[in-house]
Amino acid sequence: MRTGINLGTDPEWEIKRLCETEYFILDDVGSSQNMTEWQKDQLFSFIDHRWASGLPTVVTSNLFLKDIKEIFSKRFVSRLKDKKNNFIEINWIDKRLEDFE
Repeated sequence: MRTGINLGTDPEWEIKRLCETEYFILDDVGSSQNMTEWQKDQLFSFIDHRWASGLPTVVTSNLFLKDIKEIFSKRFVSRLKDKKNNFIEINWIDKRLEDFE
């Protein structure tokens, strides 16, 4: 999406195009702690559209739900936690970070 917008594509058109994809993987949600409010709004629009249309979306993040709640709106989190979704948190230590401690 970022690439399309950087090339001058209308954000609403880009969201609609991505929302119509049968399956979608949204990788590493919340990894950029410096998201603007506009970026958060666009991400919510995407998630909301996918949720409303019932299209399967896999969302990955290295954050726990409590951390996601600190970054995103309650409406965004409610779409992720909806009863028709499977929300799985895996509690493990990132082996890549062990060398930095």
